[in-house]
Amino acid sequence: MWFVGRIFRKDGDEPPAEMIDRLKDLFEGRMETLRADPPKHRKELEQFGSWFAAGRFGDEWSLAKLHEILSLVGSAEPDSLVMDRLVKWAPERPSEVLECVRLMVEGADEYWEIQGWRDGIRRIVSIGLQTGGAARNAATALVNILAARGHLDFMDLLGS
Repeated sequence: MWFVGRIFRKDGDEPPAEMIDRLKDLFEGRMETLRADPPKHRKELEQFGSWFAAGRFGDEWSLAKLHEILSLVGSAEPDSLVMDRLVKWAPERPSEVLECVRLMVEGADEYWEIQGWRDGIRRIVSIGLQTGGAARNAATALVNILAARGHLDFMDLLGS
């Protein structure tokens, strides 16, 4: 899976829609097997992050599949590129993006992983807080989750 994402991440012409559709079908077919035992297929599932980071598979489909992967295994690789793409989509889809970030934070095994995403998380939380409504609630909840995990440096985003 990682190879497809890596190739499509390169700058260049947009791939033909037929090719994208065929790759989505391939992915969906593979997911039937992977869903059966996510821990066994963790490494393969995580590699969807390269597809997501490539930004060539449509926003709605990509975000839905990322959410599914994160729900199954809690991570997607390369995580820094996944976070970069989430930052780009936060203004348009703040609640969905915040949910994916929450799943990444909850799936992080090491303190330093979250620190590596610090700038991206701060931008996404700020957008969610400014958006209001459900996005504001999700952003507040995410800051509380981060604080509970020892990342108190996000508390300033909530103000006083």
